[in-house]
Amino acid sequence: MLVTSREASYRYSLEHHSKYLLKTLNHQDSRTLFRQTVLSQDGNEDYEPDEELLNEIVRCCDDFPLAIVVIAKSLYMQPAAKWKIIARKLLKGSSILDLDEKLRKCLATSLDSLDDTVLECFLDLGSFPEDKRIPASALIDIWCELYELEDEDEAYVNLLELASRNLVNLVGNRKIAKENDASFNELFVTQHGLLRDLAIYQSRPERKRLIMDTREKGLPEQEHHYLNARLVSLCTGEMSSESWYDLQLPKAQTMILNFSTSNYALPPFIKWMRKLKVLIVVNHGRTPAMLSNLITLGELANLKRFRLDKVSIPPLHEFTMPLMNLQKISLFMCAFGQALMKCTVNVSYVLPNLVEIDISHCDDLVELPPWICDIISLQRLIVTYCGNLSALPERIGFMTDLDLLRLHACTGLPKLPDSIKGLQKLRFLDISDCQDLKMLPNGMGELHCLKKLDMRGCTELNELPPSAMNLIHLKEVICDEDKASLWEPLSCSLKINVSLKRDINLDWLG
Repeated sequence: MLVTSREASYRYSLEHHSKYLLKTLNHQDSRTLFRQTVLSQDGNEDYEPDEELLNEIVRCCDDFPLAIVVIAKSLYMQPAAKWKIIARKLLKGSSILDLDEKLRKCLATSLDSLDDTVLECFLDLGSFPEDKRIPASALIDIWCELYELEDEDEAYVNLLELASRNLVNLVGNRKIAKENDASFNELFVTQHGLLRDLAIYQSRPERKRLIMDTREKGLPEQEHHYLNARLVSLCTGEMSSESWYDLQLPKAQTMILNFSTSNYALPPFIKWMRKLKVLIVVNHGRTPAMLSNLITLGELANLKRFRLDKVSIPPLHEFTMPLMNLQKISLFMCAFGQALMKCTVNVSYVLPNLVEIDISHCDDLVELPPWICDIISLQRLIVTYCGNLSALPERIGFMTDLDLLRLHACTGLPKLPDSIKGLQKLRFLDISDCQDLKMLPNGMGELHCLKKLDMRGCTELNELPPSAMNLIHLKEVICDEDKASLWEPLSCSLKINVSLKRDINLDWLG
């Protein structure tokens, strides 16, 4: 029995069934399919297409069999001039979907069974640059706010639905994302270029998304159909404040800014985007970019989530007005610098309702800025893959509302401060892969609300402080096999999950 499906078929995924995932064609096979399709029509095998044009067109089909067949059939027995026109349009960036309605309709059938919210989530994927991996955490931020989802897990379920239908590919560590208190920092999304084109094409009628591709100088002037856009994606070169046109985007709730340069100014018109909830700034260059014109953010009364990728973090004194509704800040591969460490701004005034800080892959982070401890509203502090982090602030125990502290893969961290015992609401502590961590603080036993501890990969941690036996509400410990014996005195009331195999995954590096 052979079962085929465009969707991931869980019914036939048992061990005694063989599953084979089809990949896209390689270039040679793509050429063969194209030639066979052209030559097979009406049995005419005397027709010889121009090889150079054939290669150019096949490359533009992105190894997608359906596109190859459709374009090949449309070019059968056509003059060389028609081949040249098609090749020129594709090389200039035109989508194959714009050239062939049958292909467009055929691909669109993949979306017919999606419910409304999942379909909208798919259409949002067209807002990210082609051939770039999309951080799952960025998508989840967008979907939570655009569709007013109850929590991030609901957004993740939508992502899994798209993956099960092969509308996206998930790259990275899915195991961590599946766990309770999941971290999505190690999960990325890729999408075939034709499916991205389909998302853009399907979005056009309602005009709820504004997508502008890379332009080195400025942006097109305002057009009336931008006014209804809820999601805005702009790809530019280097931009100063004077380079931007004055776009009017009164209904925009999400903005994604993509660039590849060392200097970048936020567009001045942001200050008029009063409904903006999510702002994502992504530098695709090799080194962190200097960001300017942050004063405009003070006008964004509804901004809830702010993400910076590969940017030099600006000093807080540039935020002259409090960001009253900002709840989450995400910093990925950013540069902190000394200016941020010495900041004397009253952060409880500037960030009065901040709930989560997520810092990942920031190589120059040696010590967490002390002012983080003054954000008394903070509930989730996540610092992952910061290998040079060597100390936490001594005042970290002042963050009395902290519910989750994740320090995953901070390999240079030697200890936790004693003041951590002040985190009386801490429910989950993740110190996994903190390889230099040799001991836990003596006051560990005073964390009366601690329910889960992840200490996988803590190779130097060979003993627990005596007070650890007072963690009577601790329900789960995740550790390596050789550390399980440390928790034997609590084994009657504690679930010990032994990690027998290290799941080392570097797929996120590409």
